[in-house]
Amino acid sequence: QPQLDSRVRQLAAATANWKLHGAPFKNAMFYGPPGTGKTLAARQMAKYSGMDYAIMTGGDVAPLGADAVTRLHELFDWAESSRNGMLLFIDEADAFLGVRGREGTSEGVRAAMNALLSRTGSQSTKIGLILATNRPSDLDDAICDRMDEMMEFGLPGVHERERIFRAHLLKYMKPPAGGGFFAKTVDPVTMEGIDEASFREVAEATEGFSGRQLAKLAASVQGAVFGSKEAVLTPDLLREVLNVKLEEHTVREQLVKGEFGR
Repeated sequence: QPQLDSRVRQLAAATANWKLHGAPFKNAMFYGPPGTGKTLAARQMAKYSGMDYAIMTGGDVAPLGADAVTRLHELFDWAESSRNGMLLFIDEADAFLGVRGREGTSEGVRAAMNALLSRTGSQSTKIGLILATNRPSDLDDAICDRMDEMMEFGLPGVHERERIFRAHLLKYMKPPAGGGFFAKTVDPVTMEGIDEASFREVAEATEGFSGRQLAKLAASVQGAVFGSKEAVLTPDLLREVLNVKLEEHTVREQLVKGEFGR
């Protein structure tokens, strides 16, 4: 997704400049389905800007109960002590930063959200906050108000799916004798009969797959090859694995929607 990549690079460059000139960091929200690269983008931003980074998961807050507030303040105190500035990435942010008053929210979670709001009430030259969520509409309005930038991480289109799957598959494979199209790969499994049309077929069939799911598909292909007698990837074996993964994807979608077994 070239446009998204460009925005992430721009935000990373801006973050580096804010750090260089002692200006406050901006907070950002990354939203979109699981497996679309939100965590990777945060790591790349930290690397490019020269900042340290820390990752926490919103689902870790509720089990802390009454200790959540203390731990959250400790996290921010630690982050503020970083010489390089700290990029704090909170994955699954909606797990503890949801709308206040929502049924089922514990006192500990509400208190933790209030603690985070108190620590982010003004811009900081020490900490940049990035929230990641699959459900931005579930976040409390006060949390959304803290965000200066919002970036959507959507599912990859057909050309991007082809690129992602190809990149992951070629990490596992080696070319047949003579090199050619696969000459740069070095891993110990051979492909025979796999060509551009094979990659296009996979890309067209995997609409709705995330980048992570495509990586897992490539890993499953590798596993199937190692499990075969010849240890050779052929178009037929590729289709066999693809069909299994397509069925799994359909079941997973039904489970998410509560439609499985109906």
